[in-house]
Amino acid sequence: MLLDIKMKNASKKIDTIIAFAIFIQSLLVVIQQTMIMVLHYESETTTVYRIAITAIAMVIAIIFSVKRKPKLFFITYLIAVVIILLHFEFFPDNQEYISYNITRFLLPVVIPSALCTICIKDITVINKVLKVISWSIVLIMAFYIYSYMKGLVVGNSEYNMSLSYGLLLPGLFLYSNKKIYSIIASIFLFLCILILGARGPMIAFLIFIAYDIVQSNKKMIFPVAILAIIVIGGMSTIMEFFGRLGFQSRTLNMFATGDFSSSSGRDEIYNKMINVMWDHPFGIGIFGDRVYLNGLYCHNIFLEIALNFGLIVFLGILVYSIVKFVKVYKASNKVYRNILVLFLVVGFIPLLISGSYLTDYNLGLFIGILTLIAKQNVSCVKHA
Repeated sequence: MLLDIKMKNASKKIDTIIAFAIFIQSLLVVIQQTMIMVLHYESETTTVYRIAITAIAMVIAIIFSVKRKPKLFFITYLIAVVIILLHFEFFPDNQEYISYNITRFLLPVVIPSALCTICIKDITVINKVLKVISWSIVLIMAFYIYSYMKGLVVGNSEYNMSLSYGLLLPGLFLYSNKKIYSIIASIFLFLCILILGARGPMIAFLIFIAYDIVQSNKKMIFPVAILAIIVIGGMSTIMEFFGRLGFQSRTLNMFATGDFSSSSGRDEIYNKMINVMWDHPFGIGIFGDRVYLNGLYCHNIFLEIALNFGLIVFLGILVYSIVKFVKVYKASNKVYRNILVLFLVVGFIPLLISGSYLTDYNLGLFIGILTLIAKQNVSCVKHA
């Protein structure tokens, strides 16, 4: 019995180390942006720090995870390397972008984020780790906002996309805890996104809240809808209020001027890459959109996958993904369902309008969580 307790404690410690390593990115993003905007560090210097910490954390997580599931890592990386080599051979124009992105994002961060998540044995550890990370971010953002109001923030302070995406996971996690103090902290992070960030994370935030209200408290649908109408109608007053505090929000300005639905140039990208997709129905290879867009990505995960692998493979991936998610969702209890949707919103929804699935670690986390919960569901059935 004593030996079993020691083994469980040791296993939980390893779970905690792995979880911190793979979920620390949100905290690192917020720290990096605070160092740049408030403490006036050079961007290149903070990038070096972030890369170094990320590398150390991921190496530690990978070492522990490989010991638990060596076959999973071997097979996954074997498949990934084969796919990369084939694309390297058959799509020579993509080689520059493949070489750059797989060594910085895909192989060392995105894939390990998924695999290491799957290797966590006790899913409750994730909740504990996210609690520490989320409250740390709240404290840092309190310092950030205080500095902003004191006029200490430099640069493009009214629009920080990286910062706002870094606040999405902790904001939703705190909201999902349903404690009064955590909801207040979540609202604070949402306001930070609204004032300082992009539309994407704000929309994702609202999608999760809408889902939660429909699932958990249908009585709140009508009051929340009325509140939303009042807020939208009073947007000019809200802007004036934040303006007095010294905030100049790009998102609020877009609301006020009617440009909130503006694609910010994405329409041109979509139209161009859709034409490329029809001209190359069997795909242009991974990172092929960068070739046609001079280093930019196409800002839509569906379009990107279709361009990378062709329409037939894309449809296969799409059908499999939907069936897998629905199957796991239906088999899950309420707690697991909320976790699934939370990570769907964080890891997938933003990729509909921004980012690239080949470089976004949040998608790796979502895939890992989906697989982990599927495994937990099977385990519960066996022990029932």
